[in-house]
Amino acid sequence: MDLNTKEVIRNLQLWGGGLALLTIGGIVYSISKGIMRYKKYHRKFDSNAIEEVEGRVAEVVTDSGKFEQTRGVVLVVDTNRKGIIHVHLGPEWFLLHQRKHFKPGDMVIARGSLIEGKGEEFMVAASVSRGNEVLVLRNEKGEPYWNRWMRE
Repeated sequence: MDLNTKEVIRNLQLWGGGLALLTIGGIVYSISKGIMRYKKYHRKFDSNAIEEVEGRVAEVVTDSGKFEQTRGVVLVVDTNRKGIIHVHLGPEWFLLHQRKHFKPGDMVIARGSLIEGKGEEFMVAASVSRGNEVLVLRNEKGEPYWNRWMRE
């Protein structure tokens, strides 16, 4: 096989261009995954308006995220005062590494920021307690501990 210099340069340009496109595509994909995760778990949290709801866990739901990093855990809590409240805990990957896990029937007290969204009220939890056990998810400013955990 006899290739002249012009053909070699042309082939290198084609391969290099394709490689550059793949690299750019990978970067865009990674950024979009990070943005999706940020939007989902950095919901508006008003640390000056913390409320408590008490009730029985009716269901523990892992909401369906396309990627493992975007799946979250939600407690469906049946309260006497407000009816059913969805208490958003945080990303599944973070909660799987915690010692405290919840199950239907548990009596809990959830502290967090109640938010109105899409016609219904839900809570972004700062902490959830069951008896003497407390699962702390956010600091006093409302910053999620999984962000700090990822950086360390």
